[in-house]
Amino acid sequence: MRWSAMCLLSCLPSAAWAIPTPLPYPILPPVLPGISVGLTPYTTIPPEAGRTSAPLAQIQYATPARDGTGALFVNDLNGIIYRTTPGSSPAPWLDITTALGAGAAATPGLTHGLQALAFHPNYAGDPSQPGYGKFYTSANGPAGSATIGSNDPGKLQAVVTEWTTNPKAATYTPVAPPRTVIQIGGYSDEHS
Repeated sequence: MRWSAMCLLSCLPSAAWAIPTPLPYPILPPVLPGISVGLTPYTTIPPEAGRTSAPLAQIQYATPARDGTGALFVNDLNGIIYRTTPGSSPAPWLDITTALGAGAAATPGLTHGLQALAFHPNYAGDPSQPGYGKFYTSANGPAGSATIGSNDPGKLQAVVTEWTTNPKAATYTPVAPPRTVIQIGGYSDEHS
Protein backbone atom coordinates (compact mmCIF):
# COMPACT_ATOMS: atom_id res chain seq x y z
CA MET A 1 0.00 0.00 0.00
CA ARG A 2 2.78 2.40 0.95
CA TRP A 3 4.66 1.62 -2.28
CA SER A 4 1.64 2.29 -4.45
CA ALA A 5 0.94 5.69 -2.78
CA MET A 6 4.53 6.77 -3.39
CA CYS A 7 4.36 5.55 -6.98
CA LEU A 8 1.07 7.38 -7.53
CA LEU A 9 2.53 10.69 -6.27
CA SER A 10 5.75 10.33 -8.21
CA CYS A 11 3.91 9.36 -11.38
CA LEU A 12 1.60 12.39 -11.40
CA PRO A 13 2.76 15.33 -13.52
CA SER A 14 3.98 18.24 -11.38
CA ALA A 15 1.22 20.51 -12.74
CA ALA A 16 -1.38 18.25 -11.11
CA TRP A 17 -0.23 19.16 -7.60
CA ALA A 18 1.29 22.63 -8.17
CA ILE A 19 -0.09 25.44 -6.02
CA PRO A 20 -1.25 28.45 -8.03
CA THR A 21 0.21 31.85 -7.13
CA PRO A 22 -1.98 33.70 -4.62
CA LEU A 23 -1.32 37.09 -6.28
CA PRO A 24 -2.75 37.77 -9.73
CA TYR A 25 -0.14 40.49 -10.42
CA PRO A 26 3.66 40.65 -9.97
CA ILE A 27 5.25 42.11 -6.85
CA LEU A 28 7.07 45.38 -7.52
CA PRO A 29 10.73 45.79 -6.58
CA PRO A 30 11.09 46.97 -2.95
CA VAL A 31 12.97 50.19 -3.81
CA LEU A 32 12.33 52.28 -6.89
CA PRO A 33 15.37 53.78 -8.61
CA GLY A 34 16.13 57.38 -7.58
CA ILE A 35 14.25 57.24 -4.26
CA SER A 36 16.18 57.45 -1.00
CA VAL A 37 15.36 57.98 2.64
CA GLY A 38 17.37 60.21 4.94
CA LEU A 39 17.21 60.56 8.71
CA THR A 40 17.77 63.80 10.60
CA PRO A 41 18.36 63.89 14.36
CA TYR A 42 15.41 65.52 16.12
CA THR A 43 16.54 65.79 19.73
CA THR A 44 18.77 64.22 22.36
CA ILE A 45 17.33 63.39 25.74
CA PRO A 46 19.77 64.22 28.57
CA PRO A 47 21.40 61.35 30.45
CA GLU A 48 19.89 60.21 33.72
CA ALA A 49 21.50 61.70 36.82
CA GLY A 50 24.69 59.86 37.70
CA ARG A 51 24.66 57.62 34.60
CA THR A 52 27.94 57.53 32.66
CA SER A 53 27.55 54.39 30.55
CA ALA A 54 24.91 53.17 28.11
CA PRO A 55 22.02 53.43 28.23
CA LEU A 56 22.35 57.07 29.24
CA ALA A 57 18.57 57.46 29.16
CA GLN A 58 15.86 54.80 29.03
CA ILE A 59 13.47 56.29 26.50
CA GLN A 60 10.28 54.36 25.83
CA TYR A 61 8.06 56.46 23.60
CA ALA A 62 7.57 59.85 21.94
CA THR A 63 4.09 61.19 21.27
CA PRO A 64 2.54 64.51 20.24
CA ALA A 65 -0.15 66.11 22.39
CA ARG A 66 -1.83 67.49 19.25
CA ASP A 67 -1.98 70.87 20.96
CA GLY A 68 -0.84 72.91 17.96
CA THR A 69 2.71 73.54 19.25
CA GLY A 70 4.42 70.68 17.41
CA ALA A 71 5.84 69.49 20.73
CA LEU A 72 6.75 65.87 21.32
CA PHE A 73 6.51 64.35 24.78
CA VAL A 74 9.08 61.67 25.54
CA ASN A 75 8.89 59.36 28.53
CA ASP A 76 11.88 57.87 30.29
CA LEU A 77 11.58 54.67 32.33
CA ASN A 78 12.85 56.57 35.37
CA GLY A 79 9.61 58.53 35.55
CA ILE A 80 10.49 61.73 33.71
CA ILE A 81 8.39 63.08 30.84
CA TYR A 82 10.32 65.49 28.61
CA ARG A 83 8.76 68.11 26.33
CA THR A 84 10.62 69.06 23.19
CA THR A 85 9.74 71.25 20.22
CA PRO A 86 11.54 71.52 16.86
CA GLY A 87 14.77 73.45 17.32
CA SER A 88 14.75 73.38 21.12
CA SER A 89 16.43 71.25 23.75
CA PRO A 90 14.19 68.84 25.65
CA ALA A 91 13.11 70.02 29.08
CA PRO A 92 11.71 67.93 31.93
CA TRP A 93 7.93 68.44 31.90
CA LEU A 94 6.84 66.13 34.71
CA ASP A 95 8.56 63.71 37.08
CA ILE A 96 5.84 61.21 38.03
CA THR A 97 7.90 59.92 40.95
CA THR A 98 7.10 63.20 42.74
CA ALA A 99 3.43 62.20 42.88
CA LEU A 100 3.60 58.40 42.71
CA GLY A 101 6.75 57.68 44.70
CA ALA A 102 10.14 56.25 43.82
CA GLY A 103 8.57 52.92 42.80
CA ALA A 104 7.51 54.52 39.53
CA ALA A 105 11.19 54.69 38.49
CA ALA A 106 12.99 51.94 36.56
CA THR A 107 14.71 50.00 39.28
CA PRO A 108 16.06 47.39 39.12
CA GLY A 109 15.42 46.64 35.44
CA LEU A 110 13.93 47.63 32.11
CA THR A 111 10.47 46.28 32.96
CA HIS A 112 9.96 48.75 35.80
CA GLY A 113 9.05 52.41 35.64
CA LEU A 114 7.13 54.73 33.35
CA GLN A 115 6.13 52.54 30.41
CA ALA A 116 3.74 54.69 28.35
CA LEU A 117 2.14 58.10 27.96
CA ALA A 118 -1.05 59.00 26.07
CA PHE A 119 -3.00 62.23 25.65
CA HIS A 120 -6.79 62.37 25.65
CA PRO A 121 -8.12 63.29 22.17
CA ASN A 122 -9.62 66.47 23.69
CA TYR A 123 -6.41 67.33 25.62
CA ALA A 124 -6.05 70.75 23.97
CA GLY A 125 -9.55 70.98 22.50
CA ASP A 126 -12.76 72.36 23.94
CA PRO A 127 -12.42 73.21 27.67
CA SER A 128 -16.14 72.59 28.20
CA GLN A 129 -15.87 68.96 27.00
CA PRO A 130 -14.62 65.87 28.90
CA GLY A 131 -10.94 65.06 28.56
CA TYR A 132 -9.68 68.65 28.36
CA GLY A 133 -6.17 68.82 29.85
CA LYS A 134 -6.08 65.08 30.59
CA PHE A 135 -3.28 62.65 29.84
CA TYR A 136 -2.52 59.15 31.09
CA THR A 137 0.58 57.27 32.18
CA SER A 138 1.20 53.58 32.65
CA ALA A 139 3.88 52.71 35.17
CA ASN A 140 5.15 49.42 36.56
CA GLY A 141 6.64 49.37 39.99
CA PRO A 142 7.44 47.19 42.96
CA ALA A 143 5.07 46.61 45.85
CA GLY A 144 4.94 49.01 48.76
CA SER A 145 5.95 52.22 46.99
CA ALA A 146 3.29 54.91 47.35
CA THR A 147 0.28 54.18 45.12
CA ILE A 148 2.35 51.66 43.15
CA GLY A 149 2.09 49.30 46.15
CA SER A 150 0.80 45.74 45.83
CA ASN A 151 -0.48 43.24 48.38
CA ASP A 152 2.06 40.69 47.17
CA PRO A 153 5.60 41.71 48.22
CA GLY A 154 8.23 41.23 45.54
CA LYS A 155 5.75 41.34 42.65
CA LEU A 156 5.30 44.13 40.15
CA GLN A 157 2.01 45.78 39.41
CA ALA A 158 0.78 48.03 36.61
CA VAL A 159 -0.90 51.34 37.38
CA VAL A 160 -2.67 53.60 34.88
CA THR A 161 -2.87 57.16 36.21
CA GLU A 162 -4.95 60.08 34.91
CA TRP A 163 -3.34 63.52 35.15
CA THR A 164 -5.01 66.90 34.58
CA THR A 165 -3.02 69.96 33.56
CA ASN A 166 -3.41 73.26 31.75
CA PRO A 167 -2.64 72.32 28.11
CA LYS A 168 -1.86 75.95 27.23
CA ALA A 169 1.07 76.06 29.69
CA ALA A 170 4.55 75.07 28.47
CA THR A 171 5.21 73.28 31.77
CA TYR A 172 3.13 70.76 33.67
CA THR A 173 0.63 72.77 35.71
CA PRO A 174 -1.59 70.50 37.80
CA VAL A 175 -5.28 71.39 37.82
CA ALA A 176 -6.29 68.35 39.88
CA PRO A 177 -4.35 65.68 41.77
CA PRO A 178 -3.42 62.54 39.81
CA ARG A 179 -6.08 59.81 39.88
CA THR A 180 -5.48 56.05 39.69
CA VAL A 181 -7.66 54.67 36.89
CA ILE A 182 -6.73 51.02 37.30
CA GLN A 183 -4.20 49.13 39.38
CA ILE A 184 -3.38 45.55 38.42
CA GLY A 185 -1.31 43.33 40.70
CA GLY A 186 1.51 41.47 38.99
CA TYR A 187 2.34 37.81 39.00
CA SER A 188 6.14 38.15 39.05
CA ASP A 189 8.93 40.63 39.62
CA GLU A 190 9.31 41.17 35.87
CA HIS A 191 6.80 42.10 33.09
CA SER A 192 3.66 42.68 35.13
